[in-house]
Amino acid sequence: MSVYSNKLLELLSIERKWNKNYLRIKILLNESIELLWEIDEETASHLENAISFGENYKYSLSFNSTWDVIKKQHMSFFIKTHEGKSENFYFICSEQYAEQLKMMKNSKVATHLQNLSFLHAEHPDRETAVTVTPKRSFQKPIFISAASFFILLMIVLACSSFSFSKNKSIAQETHVTAQSAKTERKPNVQVKSNIGDAPAFKLADPITYHIEEDSVALTFDDGPSKYSTEIIDILKKYKVGGTFFLIGQNVEKYPDHVQYIYSHGFSIGNHSMHHANFQKLSYEKQKNEIFEANKLIEDITGEPVSLFRPPYGEKNEATLQLLDENNQKIVMWNKDTEDWKTHSPEKIIYYIQHSNISGSIILLHESKAVVDALPTIIEELQKQNLRIVNLK
Repeated sequence: MSVYSNKLLELLSIERKWNKNYLRIKILLNESIELLWEIDEETASHLENAISFGENYKYSLSFNSTWDVIKKQHMSFFIKTHEGKSENFYFICSEQYAEQLKMMKNSKVATHLQNLSFLHAEHPDRETAVTVTPKRSFQKPIFISAASFFILLMIVLACSSFSFSKNKSIAQETHVTAQSAKTERKPNVQVKSNIGDAPAFKLADPITYHIEEDSVALTFDDGPSKYSTEIIDILKKYKVGGTFFLIGQNVEKYPDHVQYIYSHGFSIGNHSMHHANFQKLSYEKQKNEIFEANKLIEDITGEPVSLFRPPYGEKNEATLQLLDENNQKIVMWNKDTEDWKTHSPEKIIYYIQHSNISGSIILLHESKAVVDALPTIIEELQKQNLRIVNLK
């Protein structure tokens, strides 16, 4: 279990007072404490654009951040929970925000947090603080100072020269914005198509080596590649599931193939950025390998990556901690066709035919040999009345 599993950072609101930005947060350590966190304008703006405060919605900030080496910017994420379902959403943050996260993460008790210069107790004159909830459907009354009221009045008078029709148009636009306040902003992606009767298997454990009897999972590593679309088309033809573990550097080469996998309803997992051996990497390097690949995939699909397969199956305590903190599950395997070694369709098929395959997670790779063997593999599994599932 992660050493930080009992430390929570809940975001209650985003506030402004004069020219400063604050996050109203509740931190659970050895006790629960509510504080105001003074942050920079850049990070506050990115959070405002990403978050819709509303009834029955809860937001928790991650204590982790990463450096996007491609876009040269810091990234962090928050967890949105609604009706028992949680999703991760990434946002751009400043170096200052990343450093402040690290300081809070390293604090062991609540009294240590109160000594940090960027964390404050309740405003003594809270009524002058403006709560920013740009997408909230229902807002509490907002209190402003006399000077602010005068400025607001001048703006209203200046706008009075606008025609009635212009004001009506603006009012209608505002009404539409309010009605859609809870709509998530996601990158443009293709709508998933139906892949027939292929069922999905929801993983419950932090690490999974096999699934339930009478089911089987075909998993494809090291993509995307020039073979991705051929594999997808075969799976579609037989109306079966498949799960693809993608390498970040290959995602950069074949972004259209990632979208092809996703748009046809198949599951996508992270297989690291550079296919490095995690046993030989530091905590920070592992974090970069995971977060960079996550970001590349999510920019295409618009959905958080929930599955991870460590290259070579190598992992350690740092790997488990990182994935636990990021709400990602590790998917291993219990049937290795060794297609990467033999490059022989016949040997791959022979292995499947002579294995006790029910309940298995089968390891395959994107290659010509697998493309050639796949129809026979699927037919053999269907002959045994096995459900070929997507992993979720």
